[in-house]
Amino acid sequence: FVGPQFIKADTILISPKTKLVLTGTDPESGLKSTTYSFDNANEEKPYASKPIDVTLQGLHTLNYFGYDNVNNKNARSALFYVDVEGPQISSQFAVAPSKDGKFPSYTSLFLSATDKEVGAGEIRYTIDNGKELLYVAPIKGFAKNKEYTIKIKAIDLLGNMSESTINFKTDRY
Repeated sequence: FVGPQFIKADTILISPKTKLVLTGTDPESGLKSTTYSFDNANEEKPYASKPIDVTLQGLHTLNYFGYDNVNNKNARSALFYVDVEGPQISSQFAVAPSKDGKFPSYTSLFLSATDKEVGAGEIRYTIDNGKELLYVAPIKGFAKNKEYTIKIKAIDLLGNMSESTINFKTDRY
């Protein structure tokens, strides 16, 4: 596996960006060819020294085979899970909005992200298309009587990303 990977219990989790690379040697007669198949398919595909992409979400089995120059065959397999989903983003204001849906300027905005497979790695955000910031504490310091757009990115430990946008207005106090 070349690229993002994460070991959870006895399973290797990879992202769609991870490549599968097969290598082999035979010190006696030399390596003639390498083939592979996925998910117990009967047909072996020739491996042409080009990294293999696996982008379909879920659990997969890679069976791979090496043939030497006198046609002996060695077989191995690898079980892995492809995680294509980014974290789920949540937000919560510290103060409830008024009846007209506006928040007091002194409110704080809390952000969080959960990922069902590998966990969230980081959260980044921008306020009104400003500089992207790493989320490390509640967002505060909002101006009175202003509209805000906060764009949020959450990235899991495999590099999968999700995005969310929050639009809100602050009140006169």
